[in-house]
Amino acid sequence: MVSPITVLIVDDSRIFRNALALSLAQEKDIQVVGSVRNGKKALEFLEKEKVDIITLDLDMPDMDGIATLKAIQESGGGKNPSMGVLVISGHAGSAEDLRRESLAYGAFAYIPKPVAATGELPLDRLRNAVAPRIRSYMKQGRPRPLPPATQPCPPPCGPRAGLTEVILIAVSTGGPKALHFLLPRLCRACNLPVLVVQHMPPDFTLSLAESLALQCSHQVMEATDDMDVLPRTVYIAPGGRHMLVRKSGTRIRIVLNDGPPEKGCKPSANILFRSAAPVWQDRILALVLTGMGQDGTQGAASLKRSGATIFAQDESSSVVWGMPGSIVSAGLSDAIFPLDTMADAVHQYLTSCSGA
Repeated sequence: MVSPITVLIVDDSRIFRNALALSLAQEKDIQVVGSVRNGKKALEFLEKEKVDIITLDLDMPDMDGIATLKAIQESGGGKNPSMGVLVISGHAGSAEDLRRESLAYGAFAYIPKPVAATGELPLDRLRNAVAPRIRSYMKQGRPRPLPPATQPCPPPCGPRAGLTEVILIAVSTGGPKALHFLLPRLCRACNLPVLVVQHMPPDFTLSLAESLALQCSHQVMEATDDMDVLPRTVYIAPGGRHMLVRKSGTRIRIVLNDGPPEKGCKPSANILFRSAAPVWQDRILALVLTGMGQDGTQGAASLKRSGATIFAQDESSSVVWGMPGSIVSAGLSDAIFPLDTMADAVHQYLTSCSGA
């Protein structure tokens, strides 16, 4: 028997919480396991219970929705690393701005609270708006655990490790949450430039960069054309454009183009990886993180031919083990790590392995 999808409702309105719970009670595959009035109570609940999905309001007392999203990202989800957050909010302001901010801080979707003309909560509209999104996320995101005997691989040690000049990151589904957890730790672990391809629509990557900049010790920015690649800087590929690198003398610069999507992805990690291979050759460390599909695999083959090192996120900590799983299946990964040890593994690779 398949276990039901467990849901925690977080909203300061008791009326809305009751209405949402009542509407979801009609779905046989969804079970509401908790109902709390703010983010603080939600975090306390998550310390004790495992939950698949949180529905989250933004405007709440004591701890609002955005602060809750940030806390979840900083903790990596605690007992719930693959938990999805669906924002359902009646917060005043631009719905598009709120949607962008919610997604940038790790929510998988944002919907406004449906309200009938009479001001009442229409249960059918509420159920039809929420239940399909929950199922869609779980269809894509329910992780398949690793067999108990499988252990993360140690980082490879070699003479080129200490000569690494750049870190490349490919990530998709579950990426904003993974990046908010990993990048602040990665910035503390090294001073290298970091180039990130996160599959996102146009405009959303700017908000992602701005939210990451608040948490990272390095400068974080959405990449622009002809920008120099510099140490202690994180470059996010803009949604809807491919990000490449080119070398001119001693200068390495970013090139953006509007070419067609590759395998449905724009930006594409394949394109970044292929362009980086001749620029940095064996001085590249690439990280392939949670994501649906196989973007990055063909480009990773180019990186391996140039002598680069590739780490993949493990299955149990990935929301979707598509991209990293494809790297592993193709025999292109040098090591596999859960997200919560990835930054330490990078630090160990860059220092201990080279004898620094």
